[in-house]
Amino acid sequence: MEEIIRRLRSLGLSGYEAKAYLTLLDKGDLSAEDLSRNSNIPLPRVYVVIDMLSTKGFVKVIEGRPKLFEAIEPEEALNNYTSYLEGKLREDIERRKEALKSLPKLKEIYWRNRLKITPEKLSEELSSLRDMEIKTVEIMSSANRSIDVFTSHFKWLSKVEDVLKSAVSRNVNVRVLMQIDDKDSAERALRLLKIGVNVRNSCEAWYPTRGTIVDNSKLIYLIWVSDSARIGKPTVYKPQYTENEGLIAVFRESFENRWLKSRDPMESIRSM
Repeated sequence: MEEIIRRLRSLGLSGYEAKAYLTLLDKGDLSAEDLSRNSNIPLPRVYVVIDMLSTKGFVKVIEGRPKLFEAIEPEEALNNYTSYLEGKLREDIERRKEALKSLPKLKEIYWRNRLKITPEKLSEELSSLRDMEIKTVEIMSSANRSIDVFTSHFKWLSKVEDVLKSAVSRNVNVRVLMQIDDKDSAERALRLLKIGVNVRNSCEAWYPTRGTIVDNSKLIYLIWVSDSARIGKPTVYKPQYTENEGLIAVFRESFENRWLKSRDPMESIRSM
C-alpha cells in the first residue's frame, strides 16, 4: 500500500488524497466519518480532500444523508485526471501568455541588445497635440539653416507664426507646402508670404499627415486616419519626433517631390 501511495503522489496527488482514494477503492462507499476512521485522515480534512479528488476525477459524491463517497474505477479515474491536468496546463499557458503581453519592455530589451539601437533613437512618441506644438516651436527656434513645413491648410499657423518670423530674420530658409483652396487657407498663405516664407500650393491629393523638418536633422510629424462613422473628423495618431536619418530621408524625399510639382500660391490667392 505504501508503494501505491508513493506512486499516486508521484502523479500529483497529496498524501491524504492518495490514502482516501485507496481506502474508498478497498472499502467501497463511505461517509466522511467512516472514511476518516478507516484512513486515519482527520475528519475536518476529509471534506477538503474529497473535494479535490472529485475535481481531479477520482471520486464521485452520492447525495443523501449522510453523503457517501465512491471511488471511480482506476482506469477511468486516470483518464479523468489526465483531462484535468490538460485543462490546468492550458489555463496555465494562457495565463503566462497574458503575463508576457503585459511585459512589452522584454521585446524592447531584446532588440536593443541586437540592433544596438533604442526605440527612442528611432522615434519618440509625444503624448498629445499640445506636446507636439511645444516641441515644434522648440525645434523651429533652434533652426540654423532650414525649416520645411508640410500641412494641408496650416490651421495651426498662429501657434508658430512668431517663431517662423524670427527664423526668417535669422536668414533661415523657411518653406511651407500646403493646400490653398479656400479663403482661410489663402489668408494664411498671404500672412506667410508677408513675413518672407516661401510658400507653394500643393497640386496633389494631400497625405493624411503633417509635420516639420528642421535643418534636415529633426523631424516632428503625425499621421491620422478618418473615422468613417464621423465624416470629416479625423482620428489622430499620436505625434512622433525623430532624429533618425532614415525616417527623415523618407519625409524629405516626399517633400521635395511634392514641392517640385507644386504651384505658385498667388494663382489660387487671386482667384479667391
